Amino acid sequence: MTASSLSEELRLKEARMENARRLMVVGKDDWEEVVDLWTDDAIYQEPSFTIQGKERLSYFLSNLFQFVKDDYKFVIEDEVYQGDTNTYMCYWRMSGSFQKEFLWNLIQFTETFDAKGMSIMKFRPGETRCYSHHDIYTEGDLWSKVIFIGDLVEYLRNEFRQTVTFK
Repeated sequence: MTASSLSEELRLKEARMENARRLMVVGKDDWEEVVDLWTDDAIYQEPSFTIQGKERLSYFLSNLFQFVKDDYKFVIEDEVYQGDTNTYMCYWRMSGSFQKEFLWNLIQFTETFDAKGMSIMKFRPGETRCYSHHDIYTEGDLWSKVIFIGDLVEYLRNEFRQTVTFK
């Protein structure tokens, strides 16, 4: 490998890692700028849904950040970039609170959340924009704090633990 190809490979790695970090820590103040770091045909996956296309990702983020309050925090705890597979992976923690209304605004509540997870992002050869973004986390960590639902989540977790662990 020549010095110029090594230099180009390093530049590509740094650009991809910077873009991946910006996509991970996106917030209500910068989501519109960050959307362009995905390809037009990007696929974004979470445990409950899959979104395809930058336009739909933009719609998702605009809706998401309507409910997330100012205490939202997203921290990358560890990260790695694997150059031979064009893949960025990280472990993260997000916390904060969200406010939601139900039944024509008759019921309003604010709930806190604290969840750990990991993300995998893929890049096409020679590109710095992400075409595949997969967030992996336990939805129970988010739902366990929601009024009424939280008790059910904890009950189900305890039942599962008792079923699969030694007594």
